[in-house]
Amino acid sequence: MAKLIAKPKLWMGLATVSLLVTTLMFSGQQLTNVYAGLINDVLGLSTTKVGSLEGDVVEGSAYKDSTGSLSDEGWSRMIADSYKFCEEAVEQGAVLLKNSEKDGKPVLPLAEDERNVSLLGRGSKNLFMRSGAGGAAPNENFVVYLDQAFERNGFSINRTIFDAYSKLSLSQMTTPSTNVEQAVSFYTPERKATFAEYSDAAIVTIVRIGTENTDPAPGRLDLHNDEKDLLRMIKNEGVFKKTIVIINAPFPMSVDWVDDPQYGVDALLYMGVPGYYGSPGVVHALMGKNAAGEVVNPSGHLANTFAASASSSPAYVNFGNRNIAVYQEGVYVGYKYYETRYEDAILGQGNATSTKGVFHSNGGWNYADEMGYPFGFGLSYTDFEQRITNIRYNAGTDQIEVTAEVRNVGDMDGKASVQVYVQAPYTQFDKDNGLGRPSIALMEYDKVDVKAGQTVATTIKFDRYFLATYDYKVNKHYILEGGTYYFALGNGAHEALNNILFVKDPTLPLVDHLGEAYDGVSNAVRSLEIEEDLIKYATSVYDSNVQVTNQFDDADYNYFVSNPANHIKYVDRQDWDGTWPNSLITTNPAPSAALNMAQYYSKPVDGPKYSEGDGTAYNVPYINDDGEVELITFSDMSDIPLEGEVTEGRFAGKDGAEMWDAFIKQMDLDDLIISVSDNRGILDVKKVLKKGNSVAEGPEGLLSRFQYGDKRWATGFPTGPVYSATFDHEMQAKFGGFYGEEALFCGVASVNAPGANINRTPYGSRASEYMTEDGMMNYLVAANVVGAARKKGLIMNIKHCFLNNQENGRQRISTFCDEQAIREIYLRPFEGALTKGKGLGIMTSYNRIGVVYAATHEPLMMNVMRGEWAYRGFIIDDALTGSNTADYANGPAMIYCGTDLFCLDGNRGTQLKQWVTQNDDGTMVECLQRANKYVMYGISRSWMGGLRISEADLGNPWWKDVVNGMVIGATVVTAALVGLYIFSEIISKKKPVVEAE
Repeated sequence: MAKLIAKPKLWMGLATVSLLVTTLMFSGQQLTNVYAGLINDVLGLSTTKVGSLEGDVVEGSAYKDSTGSLSDEGWSRMIADSYKFCEEAVEQGAVLLKNSEKDGKPVLPLAEDERNVSLLGRGSKNLFMRSGAGGAAPNENFVVYLDQAFERNGFSINRTIFDAYSKLSLSQMTTPSTNVEQAVSFYTPERKATFAEYSDAAIVTIVRIGTENTDPAPGRLDLHNDEKDLLRMIKNEGVFKKTIVIINAPFPMSVDWVDDPQYGVDALLYMGVPGYYGSPGVVHALMGKNAAGEVVNPSGHLANTFAASASSSPAYVNFGNRNIAVYQEGVYVGYKYYETRYEDAILGQGNATSTKGVFHSNGGWNYADEMGYPFGFGLSYTDFEQRITNIRYNAGTDQIEVTAEVRNVGDMDGKASVQVYVQAPYTQFDKDNGLGRPSIALMEYDKVDVKAGQTVATTIKFDRYFLATYDYKVNKHYILEGGTYYFALGNGAHEALNNILFVKDPTLPLVDHLGEAYDGVSNAVRSLEIEEDLIKYATSVYDSNVQVTNQFDDADYNYFVSNPANHIKYVDRQDWDGTWPNSLITTNPAPSAALNMAQYYSKPVDGPKYSEGDGTAYNVPYINDDGEVELITFSDMSDIPLEGEVTEGRFAGKDGAEMWDAFIKQMDLDDLIISVSDNRGILDVKKVLKKGNSVAEGPEGLLSRFQYGDKRWATGFPTGPVYSATFDHEMQAKFGGFYGEEALFCGVASVNAPGANINRTPYGSRASEYMTEDGMMNYLVAANVVGAARKKGLIMNIKHCFLNNQENGRQRISTFCDEQAIREIYLRPFEGALTKGKGLGIMTSYNRIGVVYAATHEPLMMNVMRGEWAYRGFIIDDALTGSNTADYANGPAMIYCGTDLFCLDGNRGTQLKQWVTQNDDGTMVECLQRANKYVMYGISRSWMGGLRISEADLGNPWWKDVVNGMVIGATVVTAALVGLYIFSEIISKKKPVVEAE
């Protein structure tokens, strides 16, 4: 033993190795602290199990038991209803676009004796069920594939063909730009021989895939050659009684092929993206009934325009460059382009029939040649007549009220979509100042059940504020222009516009979307004379103390172009020929210095010092009225408003703002950096007894497991284009409600969802997460979803604000847009979510607004959101790591300008602490306090505000104790080895020990 001890080289080597291991373990410990939220999420520890909640913080679950608690039994009822909703959403959101007659009868619904069918096209086997971005995972034992949906509803399908698809590689079906169909050589004579037995219908599913990071390549939304060959083969075989095409895609595809006789398409149904459990809904729509025999009559209407060519809009000209996107089309996006140009063509004005923008017309631009199916269009198995019976302006509520009657003149019960559109006057002021005025704009909608032969009345209300235009040139705020405003109903925007044009001039040669003569319906139109008002909307409709004015002058491309002769021309309906975008703009007009400095932050010269604030500016104990130190806890704050008097709880009578200030000031710097960092969750803040909470992902469903029942994954719901296409406030709110229910049973308080950007072009790959092409409709849908989820106790972080309309180059890309379009289109969905929907979470986008990164855009966050919209929730950035010195995603600048929470970046808090201490920056501490206030306020209004937490509830997760124990153990071993080395050195320098013989 003595010889072993007297070997210093041995101990030095062991100590060195141990020191290296200890150092690595210490570094690993620091990394686990940074990624603690992500680790908790992977291990299922990021959520807090919801039992019973104290107080009436939120409405809570409809499935709680008699004690107010969640349970396995309640979960069983909830999940059954959730899956049923998935089917109903597809039943009501699938859009019937074509339904020809054969032998004097419509092709759909399928008759009782038409149950032997062939599901053709690879998409039949490989449905696109949800976005490729983060979100709900499939529960394979419960996912309903298309073949199962048909067979469970009594169909016999051609298994020879379907099973042959199963043996093909999936590699062709995984990205937006890969091949999606087999060559017709796949259909060998042996396989074709099976057609006859399953010939009641050839049901062809055409698939397009959307995901994150990558947009479809040009032309991918057209029908591919293999798909054309498949349709031609089906027709030429002459075996099938009818050919039904289902489009399974988030995108509006090119549909120039639908009526081409060589393809023989008898019926066309747009199913959208049905989620993992919604596919039975499309089968029910084809049958006209569900498995229980209840009537299912298609009632979906297009939430995006299906043009003959998906590339035919002016917006598409400036789509796809990875460095710059110029919204040269202004307000003429989606249907607002096609329908406005149609009116101008009919009226013979604005060079609307020039060859610019022609894709399918023979000669000059022709609406029917360029159009497939208009926005808002959808067929039913019955017929409806709609008329406006009354319209009035209610000065007390500042709302327009439209009363309509819907009569079902067919022989089948159905649901009717009542869409209210407006045509505002296109004034000389607009023309002189280059302001856009679309010919038609959606204002509101309703969905009514109407039995065959019956009439139902409904009154639809909307704020007059939405009739105002944003004048960014002269008045620099919203103005209500004087003149005649026409309000109309119709089966989509085109029919509503035709009805208005008919009332204005019955002699006009109006046509429908197929090019056939259209007889206008005069009683579907009413008008109001509205006086000019340049003052009413110069102040915010949400806070009359806030002036509305330009905030995005530098988002205009021409802002950086000093010579007016070099200004780009925005599309102007006064001259479609002269202002049509000629080519993709690829040059950024901003100087490189402006572009490279997204937004930096410097400590204010006269700002407070961090070192002088301990005990006065932060880490300040709260002293109650009795002069005693008292802890204000997170749960206390659920009853305390940000402004105004506290009306209940132990702080009743106090000023809310003062109490929030006192609550936040209790925390020191180490406390403050916790709640600005998210990594699939925010960690505990022990100082104020605030339990950590998860921040989940998933626009179409939570990326989380249930804590009750069999603990399966949360539901992957039908996606944005589906529930939007219902044109039904109740169905859209149901989506938010079930999402909120599932969050309760998962223990999730906040989620980065839903997506509310408009579909500026059909080629935006996040289309399955977004809602529609229309800013106003997204305003309404987003409000429905976010508001319903919040009632359940879930804070939805609506995303991605804003101008995030393409995936290619989405990080750092400069997006340029005029402020009229920004206000009336691109910001409006987020406005709806935060105001009408009372949302308390919003996510900014990756892109630059002009040259300024969205998460450092102070005018957006502080002036528009917190000023004009009176928003009091938190602002989270999109997941992007950065640093204290970065020229993009600069941490101190982001916090200073209004960002409150860093998504998937657990290191940001530590970086900000370093900034504060190294720069002695008290101003940054104040910014961290502001961020904490909004984060804490938002989460306190979730179901977590009803939790009563003690210190015992805030212990470390088990893995942290294991890691800490390992580090301590390694440190002890290293110390022992170093000690042995020192002792060995001492022994070795003494005379050798002579042992007795």
